[in-house]
Amino acid sequence: MIKRLTLLRAYKKEATLGRILNEDGATICETIERPRFYYDFENVRDDKSTPNINESCCILEGIYQVDWTFSPRFQRHTFELIDVPGRTGIRIHRANKVDQLEGCIAPVTEIIDMNKDEDGRIPFGERWFGASSKKAEDALIKEIGQNNSFELVIVSNESLCSI
Repeated sequence: MIKRLTLLRAYKKEATLGRILNEDGATICETIERPRFYYDFENVRDDKSTPNINESCCILEGIYQVDWTFSPRFQRHTFELIDVPGRTGIRIHRANKVDQLEGCIAPVTEIIDMNKDEDGRIPFGERWFGASSKKAEDALIKEIGQNNSFELVIVSNESLCSI
């Protein structure tokens, strides 16, 4: 029988933060993703001054099959979400900051709010830092097992995901 994990999300302006739970409701790892609407403040075009859903945003909530496949980009096996509407190559892989992701999900052991820089500004994409991503990825692999598939249910539930 295929395992079913749940990703509970909390949507922030700069990132989507989450927690992956096993079938018993225990936390396997935390997650960081791109926000629902991604502003590219460095390259705002006059005709695109408002956010939109694009390849840089987190994927839509839903139920996804996740397979253990080889990633040509990372030159190693990672978990890949299958049949994401309008998207390909969406993976669960190691990363520590939102700007290291292009729509994928990064497992982490802890999410740290970096707050502000010396000038009182928050560098976009760098406010939320995910610690020990390799350790979190290893925990997910241990839960599922290599070469195994699982279902990932992605939902938002602010009351259960108090990040």
